[in-house]
Amino acid sequence: MMKPIQVLRWCREKFQYYVVFTTSIFFILALVFSYKLVEKTFLDILMTRLTDAWGEDNYDLRTVVIIVNLQEGTAAVLVLLFVYAADVMHIGRFKTVVFSATVCIIGLMLNKRAARDDNTLNLRLFYPALGLMALAQAAQRVNLEGFLDDQLRPMGLDNERRKRRSKFWWTVVSFAVAVFAGFGPLPRLHFEELALVLISVMGVCFFVFLLGFKRYNFVPKIENPFKDVGIVVHGAISNRNVEWLDKAAAGGNCSGEQVRGVKLLLKIIPLWCCFLTFSLVSASGSTFFFNEAMDLTNDHNYINAILLFSNLSRLVQFAASHASSFVIRKLEERKKCNRQKMELVRIGAGMICCLLCCVTASETAKRR
Repeated sequence: MMKPIQVLRWCREKFQYYVVFTTSIFFILALVFSYKLVEKTFLDILMTRLTDAWGEDNYDLRTVVIIVNLQEGTAAVLVLLFVYAADVMHIGRFKTVVFSATVCIIGLMLNKRAARDDNTLNLRLFYPALGLMALAQAAQRVNLEGFLDDQLRPMGLDNERRKRRSKFWWTVVSFAVAVFAGFGPLPRLHFEELALVLISVMGVCFFVFLLGFKRYNFVPKIENPFKDVGIVVHGAISNRNVEWLDKAAAGGNCSGEQVRGVKLLLKIIPLWCCFLTFSLVSASGSTFFFNEAMDLTNDHNYINAILLFSNLSRLVQFAASHASSFVIRKLEERKKCNRQKMELVRIGAGMICCLLCCVTASETAKRR
């Protein structure tokens, strides 16, 4: 058992490892806070917000589910576009972040205009607004976190340590927003009032972000994880007389390491197919599960309860992910397991949890 002095020493070591203070980081964290606030109070619980905006008389479950899934799917696909734009088009992360913040504010303004006093939505304004929000969400996912990571590059840290430090700040802000969103006044606001508050917060935080322009570290070359795929495929087509994919290296168009990386990418395509089931459960979690929760919650302020359970779910997900990674790493250090096999076990356990989740949801619906 660890003594108090050992615990304090351990805490100090972890604090020194993860926590780093630079002026530029705090300007960026202001924008991270506003983005996370939009996610927690609006996008993550879009199902409930649409129910609140439409009212019971005009509410259509099928339409709302389609809208929520389209928004989430569009945001996920657009990530590829912004990775390409930041690297190949040499736009850079800063300009992409500025673009996404501007688009997010415009989208929130259109959402406010779309909400009517008679509990209906002006769909001509609402659909473009949601599209702009998906665009902003995709740009934020890939570039804002990367831009935060870029501020630690001048410190000469190794890649893993730098990413852990930037991830630490990202997690701290996310946790603070989750607490504020769950226990603050925002859940009780109507759709139109919430949009007005988010516009104000986003505008102020965006202004603070721009104030730090002269303090930012700009990286001239941005890593593109999808670039190797295009290079290898192009090289393979150029050397058709050699075995597929090895053609690319034969022509000297790319390195053998790039070819091996793409081969590994192709090998996990069957694994991606297995995740279709997981994707369906995940989509149900942000649509049908929220709808079920609204029916089970008798309190008028059901959004507070849904936010609480949504944040609790993400906390459990975060804790389970880090705990399992820690156990696998320790077992690998002691040479008691093969890391690749343990990762497969970890994935299998997650799929079993998906099954148990669906069984529990089914039994809950039956009893209700």
